[in-house]
Amino acid sequence: DTVGNFENLHRTLQAFRQQMAGRYRLDRLVGKSAAMLRVRRQALLAIESKAHTVLIGPPGSGREHVARSIHFASDDAHAPTLMPLACPLLDAELMQSSLTAFARHAGENPTSRPPTVLLCDVDQLSEGAQAELAGFLSQPGFELHMLATSRISLLDLAARGEFRKSLAFALSTLAIHLPPLSERRQDIPLLAQLFVEEHNAGRKTQLAGFDAESLELLCEHTWEGNIVQLREVGR
Repeated sequence: DTVGNFENLHRTLQAFRQQMAGRYRLDRLVGKSAAMLRVRRQALLAIESKAHTVLIGPPGSGREHVARSIHFASDDAHAPTLMPLACPLLDAELMQSSLTAFARHAGENPTSRPPTVLLCDVDQLSEGAQAELAGFLSQPGFELHMLATSRISLLDLAARGEFRKSLAFALSTLAIHLPPLSERRQDIPLLAQLFVEEHNAGRKTQLAGFDAESLELLCEHTWEGNIVQLREVGR
């Protein structure tokens, strides 16, 4: 019945979040599809290795959320500084001034782990900004942890001559591919329940969830906006 379906989804979601809670903050990377199992394994590897990591996937697929989960891991209260940069807006001068100011701030506030730069939409970084970033990363004596989001592989872009090759390799020590929602439809019921319960938090009026017919419609939808679009429906 409908109530039983809500309760089953709630219990499944709770069990999943308990399993993922604790050492790593990956409990919102909901899903049991093969693609999401791979994403979580790679995210754990990125957390443990502190390797430069690029999150590849279509807009709305959760790239920035995964990047921030990797950065904060389990000790967000003591995590090093995170500086997000909107790459489509950066020219060489802005890149240089941003990195210089960040390096100065990090030097004045040392932490046990290197500070992190989050390069949002790095595939849209201008040639001048790419050169400035590559030069900064090659300087000795200062360590940065680089996380980046991209619509497509930087190595593929570099092979086509559309991205600086040395920088593509530097940023792609680990590449995590996030699938579009249309390729992980079995995860949609759990995601929908997650967003409903997030909507309920702190509200007097509580929503149980979607009925079976609504879930079927959600699973059949194309979801061009991916998880971001589904979240809006859940609200």
